Amino acid sequence: MIVNLYSKRFKMANGEMTDVFIYDEIPQKLKVQIVHLVTRSIGEWEESRYPHGTSNSVINDIYENMHEILLDEFGFLEFPRTNTGNLKSAITSYFLNTSIFENQIDIIELFFMEINEAVRNGPYYANSNLAYLTPDDAIEQLNIRFKENGVGYQFEADANMLIRMDTTYVHANITKPTLLLLSNPLFENAQEEYLRAHVAYMEGRNKDCIVALHNAFESTMKLICHHNDWSLPPKATASTLIKTCLTNELVPLYLQNQLSSLNSLLESGATIRNNVAGHGPGVEAKQAEDELTRYALNLTGSNIVFLVELAKL
Repeated sequence: MIVNLYSKRFKMANGEMTDVFIYDEIPQKLKVQIVHLVTRSIGEWEESRYPHGTSNSVINDIYENMHEILLDEFGFLEFPRTNTGNLKSAITSYFLNTSIFENQIDIIELFFMEINEAVRNGPYYANSNLAYLTPDDAIEQLNIRFKENGVGYQFEADANMLIRMDTTYVHANITKPTLLLLSNPLFENAQEEYLRAHVAYMEGRNKDCIVALHNAFESTMKLICHHNDWSLPPKATASTLIKTCLTNELVPLYLQNQLSSLNSLLESGATIRNNVAGHGPGVEAKQAEDELTRYALNLTGSNIVFLVELAKL
């Protein structure tokens, strides 16, 4: 349940809270999940000494490279509280315990730069069982964990770097403007449903996401109709609300198909399954449902912005 407490309403009303992601904090749960991904992708530090260049030293070479880079970049002689030669332990211990956000995010990026390059291109990884996860699987799981924890970053393998979600076109030009417009106290119900949709999407509840989007779409139109004193039946459906907006020339008649198509998408999309199994024949269905849900999120946001701007509220 999303509780719209005073502090949240105040921030929304003042334009201070216009996003569904956080960008300056890495929750401890996410840190631990990332350490697990790194261990499964790169491997454990080898305590025994092996000749340089052998498969047994490859893992250590990667941690040694990261250790050297981080000491240089952070200006450290050694990581705090390091009492062992295990460089993986030194890096991950610091990562789990530091409160410096910039260092946390830099370590995450370096972890996955190494996974994306050193592990992907290392012949020993390709021809051995050094790691449980492939680089592609590790990056995919990292991005899922970011989304689940509401942290607004993702790793782009092609660019070999982390990017902030608010720098992507869709997020910057659809999601944030929608939240900003809905911060108007008049749209409190629509705002809550739109936020609820994003929370459901982050948690993998696609059906709940689309139901919340449908409610946000209806709430927006209903508020516009009431604000303009346009008569409505007691339990007006989305189709009735669309017709009312068209009849009163809020939008040109030729756009009727656009709004009706969105309503059809949301009504049909609400029948999709939640949490389809990640193995077997359900994989393609799950991927299609994720893509449909993102499409619905973006399309609903665009239409809400369009309607609110036309209503001049």
